[in-house]
Amino acid sequence: MGDMKDNIVDLVGKMKDKPDEQKVTIRKGMIGIEKPTDYDKEWNDLFFGTAYQVIKGKLYRVTVKDNGEIKQQNLANFAARIVKEIMRDNGQEMSLIFVIDGMVYGGHKLAAVQVPASKFNSMAWAVDAWGAAANPAPGSGAKDYLRHAIQHTGEQCERQTVYGHMGWRLIANQWYYLHGAGAVGDIEGKLSVDLSADNLERYSLPAGQVNYSAAMSKSLRILELVPRETFFTLWAVVFLAPLCEIMRRGNCEPSFLIWLLGHSGAMKSSVAALMLTHFGDFPNKLTLPANFKDTPNLLERKSFLVKDCLFVVDDFHPPTNKKEADRMDEAVQRLSRGYGDRHGRGRLNADSTAKKTYAAQGLCIITGEDVSSIGQSAAARQVVIELQKGDIDTETMTELQADAEQYSMAMRGFLEWLIPQMGTLPQQFHEQFIQLRKMASNDEQHKRVAEEISWLYMGFAAGLEYAASVGAIDEDKKVELVKESWQVFTDLGAKQAFRSNEEKTTVRFVKALVDLLATNTVWVKDIHGNDSEGQGQFIGWYDDQYYYLIIGKALSEVVKYYQAQGSFFNTTSQTLGKRLAQDGFINAVENQTSLLKKIEGKPRRVIYLRKACLKNL
Repeated sequence: MGDMKDNIVDLVGKMKDKPDEQKVTIRKGMIGIEKPTDYDKEWNDLFFGTAYQVIKGKLYRVTVKDNGEIKQQNLANFAARIVKEIMRDNGQEMSLIFVIDGMVYGGHKLAAVQVPASKFNSMAWAVDAWGAAANPAPGSGAKDYLRHAIQHTGEQCERQTVYGHMGWRLIANQWYYLHGAGAVGDIEGKLSVDLSADNLERYSLPAGQVNYSAAMSKSLRILELVPRETFFTLWAVVFLAPLCEIMRRGNCEPSFLIWLLGHSGAMKSSVAALMLTHFGDFPNKLTLPANFKDTPNLLERKSFLVKDCLFVVDDFHPPTNKKEADRMDEAVQRLSRGYGDRHGRGRLNADSTAKKTYAAQGLCIITGEDVSSIGQSAAARQVVIELQKGDIDTETMTELQADAEQYSMAMRGFLEWLIPQMGTLPQQFHEQFIQLRKMASNDEQHKRVAEEISWLYMGFAAGLEYAASVGAIDEDKKVELVKESWQVFTDLGAKQAFRSNEEKTTVRFVKALVDLLATNTVWVKDIHGNDSEGQGQFIGWYDDQYYYLIIGKALSEVVKYYQAQGSFFNTTSQTLGKRLAQDGFINAVENQTSLLKKIEGKPRRVIYLRKACLKNL
């Protein structure tokens, strides 16, 4: 009785401040009220000095009326407390979470749950977490007192920041590389990282003592595989990915993605998983972090969180229906913009304020049986490499997979090697990039090609430089491989330039026209009325030098042509005319691409498409 009295007095004021007659009244008013038990004591220590008390596992609000009568208002059949406050930081957004545990009548414990701070006030989380065992008292007033009481317990609770992304982070003027099991550079283990909310926990690097020379030697074995173009490129991308933040600070951030192309059975997904084991536990293709069944929004979010690291999106495949085709095309467009332009998709909240955007922050490999047709600009952001069935056999793959843990150890060593250089590398990389881009430039190719050659070479060279520093390779072999890589990447660049040209709007238009004429889908008439070519839809006339096309009709048929192939051709007649003139496919006079010509006695507005250009294709 005495303990109960003292606690209540502390809730409403010091008893010594009360008149003697009121002290007597208070003691009389306590007769018959609920009393706390031994297992309540720990909880009541949390509420000392407040108007709240735990009695037999239930939470009460206790008040004393002016006449000394004590009133106990039951707030819930349970008590709850905030044991930890977690600030989740994904590099873009901060979200506060309370870790709350509880007790019900009889002293039975309620398991700790995580409650977003944004949902705490409603108190609906208690039933969601603990079911019918947690029963708040009715009434809005009781609910608010319950919220107030529980929140009071968090004033002195443990506070922790948990990071929810991969990659480099500057914390208290020190660089750390975050991953699912902690952070490289965090010797004392102070930092917390949790990637499980986005199913990225496999991105975890090993701890403990490592023989970095032996580990890096295992990774170097990948460079012995053929085709050299494919495996040199993949290995370069592995060691380029952790340089993204450094190059971003040096204004030369890589902005492209890799498309690993191969028919079913070529083991492209298994090879992608093998490369990904440099960053964590990805023993086979079934463990890859994403595929084209995922929504474009999810892919965009993951590409943001997998920072300074390699992201794999598996299995771009022929769609079975238009809905699937549209979703996959949107996914490719998002990935292409994210990695090629470092832009996320802008969206609005319900109140018309801008939502946070998720721009890609690492590098990406897409595996697929085909390459998406997304236009020249997007194609220039993609480096396509191929695997043929038989390039790598099952036995070799099994041997390489057995060394998978060594690859992640090699990567941890590479990251540790980078940390002391984080201050000087941005400027060094900037200067190196400018020089390499100039060496790789070619007036006949898209400017992005020279940049991609430069980035691949820089990633490859950085990996070899580290390998030499730990004794995994001698200087002569390093120089030999670096020299060979430049030739491999410039040859790849030439192929990339050709493919980019094939994706030009003008080339696609003219190629479609050639096909449409050859298959008698469209037809043109001899301008002199002597003959005709093709059948189907009429699109214009011709003579020995030109096709005189009604551009609107020709464009309409080309759009239908690509739609029938499950692709698209998005442009306007005006834009198409300008591009055809710029690329030398048509005659133009003073920026006029559609010219008047008298045909069959009437003036007709047509484009003059050179026949010779069609033959060159």
